[in-house]
Amino acid sequence: MKGLELLVVGEVFKIQTAYASYPNLKFMGFINENDDVTLASFSSTELFQPSRFFDISVTSNQVIKKRDMIKHYDSQKAQELMYNKEVLTAEEAEMCFQIVPAMAKEYLFHNSWNNTYLNLYVYSEVEKERYDLQREMGF
Repeated sequence: MKGLELLVVGEVFKIQTAYASYPNLKFMGFINENDDVTLASFSSTELFQPSRFFDISVTSNQVIKKRDMIKHYDSQKAQELMYNKEVLTAEEAEMCFQIVPAMAKEYLFHNSWNNTYLNLYVYSEVEKERYDLQREMGF
Protein backbone atom coordinates (compact mmCIF):
# COMPACT_ATOMS: atom_id res chain seq x y z
CA MET A 1 0.00 0.00 0.00
CA LYS A 2 1.35 3.37 -1.00
CA GLY A 3 1.15 6.24 1.50
CA LEU A 4 1.22 4.22 4.73
CA GLU A 5 3.39 6.91 6.29
CA LEU A 6 0.42 9.33 6.06
CA LEU A 7 -1.86 7.23 8.25
CA VAL A 8 -2.72 8.70 11.64
CA VAL A 9 -5.46 7.17 13.79
CA GLY A 10 -8.60 9.30 13.71
CA GLU A 11 -7.77 11.26 10.55
CA VAL A 12 -9.85 11.07 7.37
CA PHE A 13 -8.42 9.73 4.12
CA LYS A 14 -9.38 8.62 0.64
CA ILE A 15 -8.29 5.14 -0.43
CA GLN A 16 -7.72 4.43 -4.11
CA THR A 17 -7.60 0.79 -5.22
CA ALA A 18 -7.17 -0.68 -8.68
CA TYR A 19 -10.95 -1.00 -8.93
CA ALA A 20 -12.57 1.79 -6.91
CA SER A 21 -12.13 4.91 -4.84
CA TYR A 22 -13.32 5.14 -1.23
CA PRO A 23 -13.58 8.73 0.10
CA ASN A 24 -14.15 9.91 3.68
CA LEU A 25 -12.65 6.96 5.55
CA LYS A 26 -11.37 7.45 9.10
CA PHE A 27 -8.27 5.39 9.89
CA MET A 28 -8.83 3.18 12.94
CA GLY A 29 -5.58 1.18 13.08
CA PHE A 30 -3.91 -1.97 11.84
CA ILE A 31 -5.20 -5.50 12.32
CA ASN A 32 -3.04 -8.62 12.00
CA GLU A 33 -5.29 -11.14 10.33
CA ASN A 34 -2.58 -13.81 10.38
CA ASP A 35 1.22 -14.02 10.15
CA ASP A 36 1.25 -13.00 6.49
CA VAL A 37 -1.59 -10.48 6.26
CA THR A 38 -1.90 -7.07 7.92
CA LEU A 39 -5.01 -5.02 7.25
CA ALA A 40 -5.53 -1.28 7.56
CA SER A 41 -8.92 -0.68 9.19
CA PHE A 42 -11.13 2.28 8.27
CA SER A 43 -14.60 3.36 9.35
CA SER A 44 -16.80 5.50 7.15
CA THR A 45 -17.58 9.08 8.16
CA GLU A 46 -20.87 8.89 6.23
CA LEU A 47 -24.05 7.41 7.65
CA PHE A 48 -24.94 3.83 6.78
CA GLN A 49 -21.64 3.12 5.03
CA PRO A 50 -19.68 -0.01 5.99
CA SER A 51 -16.24 -0.17 7.53
CA ARG A 52 -13.46 -1.09 5.10
CA PHE A 53 -10.32 -3.18 5.44
CA PHE A 54 -7.39 -3.03 3.03
CA ASP A 55 -4.43 -5.39 2.77
CA ILE A 56 -1.30 -3.27 3.17
CA SER A 57 0.77 -5.67 1.05
CA VAL A 58 -1.26 -4.82 -2.09
CA THR A 59 0.84 -2.24 -3.91
CA SER A 60 -2.01 -0.94 -6.09
CA ASN A 61 -3.82 0.40 -3.00
CA GLN A 62 -2.99 4.02 -2.25
CA VAL A 63 -3.71 6.30 0.72
CA ILE A 64 -4.57 9.88 -0.19
CA LYS A 65 -4.75 12.45 2.58
CA LYS A 66 -8.25 13.95 2.65
CA ARG A 67 -7.17 17.47 3.50
CA ASP A 68 -3.52 18.18 3.16
CA MET A 69 -3.62 21.56 4.87
CA ILE A 70 -6.70 23.66 5.30
CA LYS A 71 -5.66 27.25 5.23
CA HIS A 72 -6.58 29.28 8.29
CA TYR A 73 -8.27 31.78 5.96
CA ASP A 74 -10.53 29.05 4.53
CA SER A 75 -11.58 27.98 8.01
CA GLN A 76 -12.43 31.56 8.98
CA LYS A 77 -14.27 32.08 5.70
CA ALA A 78 -16.37 28.92 6.19
CA GLN A 79 -17.31 29.95 9.72
CA GLU A 80 -18.17 33.47 8.55
CA LEU A 81 -20.44 32.02 5.85
CA MET A 82 -22.17 29.63 8.25
CA TYR A 83 -22.84 32.32 10.88
CA ASN A 84 -23.70 35.28 8.63
CA LYS A 85 -24.80 34.45 5.09
CA GLU A 86 -28.37 33.37 4.37
CA VAL A 87 -27.99 32.03 0.80
CA LEU A 88 -24.76 30.30 -0.24
CA THR A 89 -23.54 29.45 -3.72
CA ALA A 90 -22.66 25.84 -4.52
CA GLU A 91 -18.94 26.65 -4.22
CA GLU A 92 -19.36 28.31 -0.82
CA ALA A 93 -21.45 25.40 0.43
CA GLU A 94 -18.87 22.86 -0.79
CA MET A 95 -16.18 24.66 1.21
CA CYS A 96 -18.42 24.57 4.31
CA PHE A 97 -19.11 20.86 3.82
CA GLN A 98 -15.36 20.21 3.71
CA ILE A 99 -14.34 22.40 6.66
CA VAL A 100 -17.34 22.31 9.04
CA PRO A 101 -19.20 19.18 7.85
CA ALA A 102 -21.42 18.60 10.89
CA MET A 103 -22.78 22.14 10.92
CA ALA A 104 -23.15 22.22 7.14
CA LYS A 105 -25.10 18.94 7.08
CA GLU A 106 -27.42 20.20 9.80
CA TYR A 107 -28.14 23.71 8.52
CA LEU A 108 -27.63 23.87 4.73
CA PHE A 109 -30.66 23.09 2.57
CA HIS A 110 -30.06 22.61 -1.17
CA ASN A 111 -32.34 24.49 -3.57
CA SER A 112 -32.04 22.32 -6.67
CA TRP A 113 -33.92 24.73 -8.93
CA ASN A 114 -31.16 27.36 -8.72
CA ASN A 115 -28.31 25.30 -7.23
CA THR A 116 -27.94 27.43 -4.10
CA TYR A 117 -28.07 26.52 -0.42
CA LEU A 118 -30.34 28.10 2.16
CA ASN A 119 -28.52 28.49 5.48
CA LEU A 120 -31.13 27.63 8.10
CA TYR A 121 -28.78 28.79 10.86
CA VAL A 122 -29.19 32.38 9.60
CA TYR A 123 -32.57 32.30 7.83
CA SER A 124 -35.49 33.35 10.01
CA GLU A 125 -39.21 33.21 9.32
CA VAL A 126 -39.67 35.97 11.92
CA GLU A 127 -38.10 38.60 9.67
CA LYS A 128 -40.13 37.40 6.68
CA GLU A 129 -43.37 37.51 8.68
CA ARG A 130 -42.55 41.03 9.97
CA TYR A 131 -41.89 42.20 6.39
CA ASP A 132 -45.13 40.63 5.12
CA LEU A 133 -47.12 42.22 7.95
CA GLN A 134 -45.68 45.68 7.24
CA ARG A 135 -46.48 45.26 3.55
CA GLU A 136 -50.08 44.21 4.35
CA MET A 137 -50.52 47.19 6.69
CA GLY A 138 -49.23 49.56 4.01
CA PHE A 139 -45.97 50.62 5.65
